[in-house]
Amino acid sequence: ETRVVNQMDIASLVTHLGDANRIAASKETALVRRWGKESSCVDVIFDDETRRALDALDALAVERAGLADGLTGTVATGLRVKAEEELAEVRRARRGLDAAKRAYDAARARQTRENNVKADALLKETKEEFERARMGLMIALQRAQMGKYVRMKRCARTLMAMHVEYFKRGLELLERLAPTLAV
Repeated sequence: ETRVVNQMDIASLVTHLGDANRIAASKETALVRRWGKESSCVDVIFDDETRRALDALDALAVERAGLADGLTGTVATGLRVKAEEELAEVRRARRGLDAAKRAYDAARARQTRENNVKADALLKETKEEFERARMGLMIALQRAQMGKYVRMKRCARTLMAMHVEYFKRGLELLERLAPTLAV
């Protein structure tokens, strides 16, 4: 379970990052609306350059909102769901091992008391079942570990790709605005 907790913490942090970007996008949109598009100031008249700058800021807010949706939707939710699935699989394997161990311990106690062919056969059968359950738990743990490795790597790659795409789009918007921003 401790192996999965780290993944859940990372999913939570990615969700917080998405939420922070969503808040920043809403603040940028509110600024654009208040400043220009829905301004109640009659005496404020914007020229084309200022209007383009406000439009660019609004477009950046839309891009940031898209980044936020991608972070919370694609990355964090996917990470959390897969981690929970693997945790459930490990817990099932652990419960199976616990049940097999109890049966094996009971069969050993019976074999010690009775020491007959039937008790020996039951002991052999429960020991095999215990070993299968133990191996099942080991496989579930290894699968969870490998899944975590692959998922964390994929999560980091997706996280960076989303940011790169966001900054590329922002740069394109700002490059188009560069002549306007020259003082």
